[in-house]
Amino acid sequence: MNNYTNEERVFMVKTFYSGVSLRRVRDLFAVAFNTRPIPSASTIQKYVEKFENQANISVESESRGGYRQGDDRTEEQVLAMINADPTYSLRQISHETGLCKSRVWMILKKYKYHPYKPQCHQEIFYVDEESRSAFCYEIQERANNDRRFLSSICFTDECTFTLNNEPNVQNTRHWAQENPRLNISTRTQYPQKINIWAGIFNHNIIGPFEIEGNLNSETYLDLLVTKVGPALEDVARENQEIWFQQDGCPAHFGLNVRHFLNNSFPNHWIGRSGTINWPARSPDLAPCDFFLWGHLKSKIYKRRHPDINSLREAIVTECALITNRELANVRNSFYNRLGYCLAQNGGLFEYLL
Repeated sequence: MNNYTNEERVFMVKTFYSGVSLRRVRDLFAVAFNTRPIPSASTIQKYVEKFENQANISVESESRGGYRQGDDRTEEQVLAMINADPTYSLRQISHETGLCKSRVWMILKKYKYHPYKPQCHQEIFYVDEESRSAFCYEIQERANNDRRFLSSICFTDECTFTLNNEPNVQNTRHWAQENPRLNISTRTQYPQKINIWAGIFNHNIIGPFEIEGNLNSETYLDLLVTKVGPALEDVARENQEIWFQQDGCPAHFGLNVRHFLNNSFPNHWIGRSGTINWPARSPDLAPCDFFLWGHLKSKIYKRRHPDINSLREAIVTECALITNRELANVRNSFYNRLGYCLAQNGGLFEYLL
């Protein structure tokens, strides 16, 4: 609303009171002020309501926050509304008190209020807390007794990358003197995607390897035998004991998969029914979840990819660009998360980070 001059505001209100609709006011404004941005219907409605409530729509009155001397709408009204319901928006408070949004914001800022965003997290059941605590305690004890233990764990996971990713329209802008009416196709009946497996082992990214078809115990076992095993052998030091970690995905729990892990990593694998049991619903403890996939997608989706091959190449390229320092920080973060999880008795802890 602050972008329009007094002349433009008067034009909107007078035109509206001439008996035309808000949409018609917009059309007439575009003709009268053809070099100016066209106001939305809601903006015009606000100026009309402000005129009806205050008999004043000038820029000067708005710069004073819409607060006139002798006005009985006090700061206590705003604070009382926020204390009664902290989810009130500036628009709701402005509508109910009659104050403009900038005045409401100034009041809240004066009293040190800040609009905090809620964080989304995975669901945790009550029974999960015990298993999460037990896992964190055992891993932390092993790491404290052997400083090389965390470097010997190969953390693994799978993730799906889609070709038709939706851009963040809040951060996407196209500068032009006239509206180019840009459209981006983001929805399709035939989405193109690839399933990727990757691992974090010491200072190395294992993979990424593409999973052909749907993930099941057969395809997963074939991946372990033909790709993952040889890749680990290439980067592991001679006689180094490797701990293989995986989550509780159904494909990971196949009998054939467990037999392979028992033979290839005897008493040295972490997972469902493994040497160390991986707790259910714990992506906040999995390095691939709390670091790798988000890091890759933030890099890969900075630009749109014309085909699936371009997306595949981008995944490989970005994995290769991850530095040793970043991977060292991931291990440190994993160890710290164990402590935070124990401090919360196995409950949610990411809000403490």
